[in-house]
Amino acid sequence: MSLDTMFMLANAIGLVGWLALLFAPLNRSTLVEVARIAGVALCIFYVVTFAKAGSPQVPIDYSLTGIAAFFGIPGYLLAGWIHYLAFDLWIGSWEAEEAGRTGMAHALLLPCLLFTYLLGPVGLLLFLVVRAMGRRQRG
Repeated sequence: MSLDTMFMLANAIGLVGWLALLFAPLNRSTLVEVARIAGVALCIFYVVTFAKAGSPQVPIDYSLTGIAAFFGIPGYLLAGWIHYLAFDLWIGSWEAEEAGRTGMAHALLLPCLLFTYLLGPVGLLLFLVVRAMGRRQRG
């Protein structure tokens, strides 16, 4: 399978998970589980992609230049992208689960999920702020 095909497949798997989270109010626990299954699938896909990339052609140097050289190798770049997809989706599934547990309105969760999908840590920070504001209002 080509790297381009693997890239498209990983994005499709991630999209299934994110769509489940967007529709989570319909059946929150089931759809959060769908997102988590997609996240696990991405984790497995990550391992396969990383293994397929083989031994790095450049020594791993933990400087900005070294990391740039490492991700300059297409197989490792793809593995890095799948890493982001898996972690952001897992955080999104946690946000949806936590929103359900704390009674957060889905309308407040949606922007958090959108930012988590697009900008990972920004969405998580937004979720934490919205959750904290809700707690402060309740008690």
